[in-house]
Amino acid sequence: RERAKEWAASARRLFAELGESRLEAQALLALVNIVIKQHGNPINAVNETKQLVDAALPLLRAAGPAGDVVGEAVAMHGLACARALSGFYEGAADAGREALQLFRKAKRRRQEAFELQCLAVWSLAMEDWQASRDAAEEAMAIY
Repeated sequence: RERAKEWAASARRLFAELGESRLEAQALLALVNIVIKQHGNPINAVNETKQLVDAALPLLRAAGPAGDVVGEAVAMHGLACARALSGFYEGAADAGREALQLFRKAKRRRQEAFELQCLAVWSLAMEDWQASRDAAEEAMAIY
């Protein structure tokens, strides 16, 4: 994973130098995935993921006239996952709800259903049984 992280960081620098902001944002999203999957201190992973998402979001929003809504949703989902891995389920659910709204805006039903599944799990971790049930039922209705 360390090598993958180096390659993704290198790709990000190259795309930034070439002025390819959308590709730079995609490299940042790859880095988010790598950081989440690395073992180590979960708090550091959350902080690093937040920095990567903060760098990617403006690039994604500036991509074309409507921006890259799916990219924004993926970025927020990545942040939600990092927060969940560190045990910060409330923050995970907040980012997950934002990702959910973006997937809905992009009309990406499968990703919407998956985000609802994640929200159901995070709600369970917070012992919010009703929110968990509601999210799970909504996901099942989509599937």
